[in-house]
Amino acid sequence: MSIGKNIRHAAWFLVKSPQRKIVGCHTLLTDLKGLSRKLFLPKPQEKLWICVGAYNRSQNILHGLIPSLLKTDQAHQLALSLVDCGSDDFDYLVSEIQKRWPHTCIIKQSIQPFSRAKVFNQAIAQSQGDFIMAMDADMSVPQDLYARAQQNVRKGRAWFPICQWQKEQASDDWRWFTEGTGLFAALKSDFKNAGTYKEAYTQWGKEDWDLFFAFYRKGICPARTQINGLYHHWHKSLKPADFKKWF
Repeated sequence: MSIGKNIRHAAWFLVKSPQRKIVGCHTLLTDLKGLSRKLFLPKPQEKLWICVGAYNRSQNILHGLIPSLLKTDQAHQLALSLVDCGSDDFDYLVSEIQKRWPHTCIIKQSIQPFSRAKVFNQAIAQSQGDFIMAMDADMSVPQDLYARAQQNVRKGRAWFPICQWQKEQASDDWRWFTEGTGLFAALKSDFKNAGTYKEAYTQWGKEDWDLFFAFYRKGICPARTQINGLYHHWHKSLKPADFKKWF
């Protein structure tokens, strides 16, 4: 990234980024430290572990997430860690991933009620490197994903990219999903230092913002940037009744 772009990003991040409206100015020191770490600390060079937790999302994974990951510039630098919460077609999902994904991959099934916090903690824990990214199953990623993660993650600096969200099925109505922090990349050691996801949060929701602020409490800057090409695709909303068999 050029010096000019670095300066523009720094100004946007410190003044106009969505988190500034949320956390105010009392985190400015941590944010400034995060910017200095980006400029002066070395980039991660190892494989980026894409950590996914899923329940009945095989079509999203097989036809959206995995094809987009394989089309990235440095797909050989990506590894996949997937934990599935008892999907109806788990065996099919495993078989198809093994056919389509030629790189390092760990897949496990967790026979438990779906909890985003628990399943992502498990997916991250089973990954075999320190460079991680939590990714929902209904995402597609930009071609330069690995480079973007490299640019933004340092020791003491996590990255919460802002994706674009599809409002309705087969719609061209996309908007920046500033209210969500479900996607993040970091060093696993920083994730552990922040306390991992709080498993008191069941199903999904709130665990993402809890982790975001946990990074801050540990002096780790959770940087946010808008990323073109990072898409959250429409899917049918799951209601508690959809998980009836688990409760």
